[in-house]
Amino acid sequence: MVSQLSLLPPLEGKYVVELGVGIGRFTGELAKQAGQVLAIDFIESVIRKMNSSMGASRTTKFLCADVYIPGPGYFTRLS
Repeated sequence: MVSQLSLLPPLEGKYVVELGVGIGRFTGELAKQAGQVLAIDFIESVIRKMNSSMGASRTTKFLCADVYIPGPGYFTRLS
């Protein structure tokens, strides 16, 4: 996992959008490196679990959304 993240450019101070957060394999590491992380998944229970397991954070936000459906009104903010 860490070797995959090492392929990314430096993330310090950057705003990172993680699509398909799933079990959050990368979310914690991204949050350590980046200025802010927006973690998105279309499964509401996954987002709720990630939100509760990572706790309240100023740098990491979770969003339940289907990234294949464009337009306003399709997103549910959970944190």
